[in-house]
Amino acid sequence: MKSKLNIRRGSFKWTRFADLQSPQCEGWALANGFHSRDDENQFQFSFGAYGWTKVRVWAGRDCVEEAFEAAVEWLDDNAPGHLVSHEEFAQLCLEAAEELGVEFDPSEDYETNEAVFQAAEADLTIIGHTSLKHGSHIASHEWTVDEITR
Repeated sequence: MKSKLNIRRGSFKWTRFADLQSPQCEGWALANGFHSRDDENQFQFSFGAYGWTKVRVWAGRDCVEEAFEAAVEWLDDNAPGHLVSHEEFAQLCLEAAEELGVEFDPSEDYETNEAVFQAAEADLTIIGHTSLKHGSHIASHEWTVDEITR
């Protein structure tokens, strides 16, 4: 007789609290290590459609931009699939140009293609870094942030 309850067995990774030099703690990746100063707070970011990629970052109080930069740099190195690649962004620009009824030339500068870029970036968060390898945008609906105060 088959059981009506189908239980899937998964793998579990335990992180001991005593192991503070581990790159992960309680399921959160630590982007810039285990340090804290009196003038810093920790920010926790969740990335992805279901928020399963979790990153904690130390940054100055009320400085979400600084924390976001550190979290995105960690994503670029460790989970680049969350970033919109340059090829995907070019495709979004082509689709936006088609919807607007204008021609899009990727070799032109921003001012020439301003309407196309703005339409393509409507649902994206622009990342200010130019040093990222895998993309310069992230879907706006696929990340959240909370500040952990002391």
